[in-house]
Amino acid sequence: MGSRWTYRYSDFYGKSETYTVTVTASSAAGITDEIRAGKIRHAASFEEGLALVHRKLGSLQLREVSPYLPIFGLKETPAWKEVEVFEGKEPFKARLAGAESVRVPAGTFEAQKVVVEGNEYGRNWTQLVRPYTITAWYAPAARRVIKMTFVGAPVGYFQAEQETIELMETSFPIKAAGADATAAATRPPTTMASLAPTAVAGAGSLPQIGDAWTYRYTDKAYGRSETYTVQVTSAVADEISDEARIGKAKHAAMFENELMLIQRKIGKLPIREFSPYLLSRGPVQEKPEWRQFELFPGRGANFRASPVGTESVTVPAGTFEAHKLVILGDIRLTAAKLTAWYAPAVKRLVKMEIDVQSSTLVGRENEVLELMEYRLQ
Repeated sequence: MGSRWTYRYSDFYGKSETYTVTVTASSAAGITDEIRAGKIRHAASFEEGLALVHRKLGSLQLREVSPYLPIFGLKETPAWKEVEVFEGKEPFKARLAGAESVRVPAGTFEAQKVVVEGNEYGRNWTQLVRPYTITAWYAPAARRVIKMTFVGAPVGYFQAEQETIELMETSFPIKAAGADATAAATRPPTTMASLAPTAVAGAGSLPQIGDAWTYRYTDKAYGRSETYTVQVTSAVADEISDEARIGKAKHAAMFENELMLIQRKIGKLPIREFSPYLLSRGPVQEKPEWRQFELFPGRGANFRASPVGTESVTVPAGTFEAHKLVILGDIRLTAAKLTAWYAPAVKRLVKMEIDVQSSTLVGRENEVLELMEYRLQ
């Protein structure tokens, strides 16, 4: 796979955790990576500009400010005066604060310091306000942020906040501060191509980087409809990564060799997709682990997936001979069903339906995904 970094997270209250970041795709448009702590993971994409990205690893809430900033160009722009830190509140202002020698577990680096400052306001824009500062250090030799802090003073019901992220190690050689680090800082920035993962040759049924599909999402229970596009960013033997987009809103995800319902949020639109690249793993044949698994996170491993043969299915993109998979179970004793159709010619899901009956414990759910068009390399 691609370049890899391991970080340590710690906060004011003694909580500490390590996690690893791995690049899964890179292009002129941006960089996609995935963070992992044990079996828990979170994928995200980064483009040119300064932005705060929220990342969730189980119970651990992480934030990163443009970790690959030097690759896109470490220079102030007008957009640096309008950085959204707290949603719906007044923007923060960022500035370059010069070079600084920084020591982290991975070593000592000559780094460029970026400071993002503003105010955190109380609930409902009350008069309660406190200054809040995010500081990030970027070292060219490390190719990614090496340290980041989030600091807020205790004011009123605001508790003291001090979170720190520090680089512990990398998968590639890095040099300490001094002559070598200074030379590294004067070299051209790392190109995105050098961060790209290695594809597996002869993958056969695997989709290719750049393959794209457009879907129509319909929420029949509430009358909502929207279209979105998915494009593959990485495809290797055991993992496929893609990015879903609606306009400028996007969501990156990774799919492995197991049944899973991925919940995606593209802007304000929540989308769910069930193992969209299932055919890339071979024929749709029932396996022992399909007889009892968790479909909806936190709602119990009480679902069963059953292949029911092939079926001709018509969607806006055309009519396809597709493999049909039916998943049955219940949510709080309420019947739930998911049906998915996969067409070899498309290399991805062509249609999916989620149907949950209404009850006193569970609300009605009736969602449909349909393939509108697709483009394969």
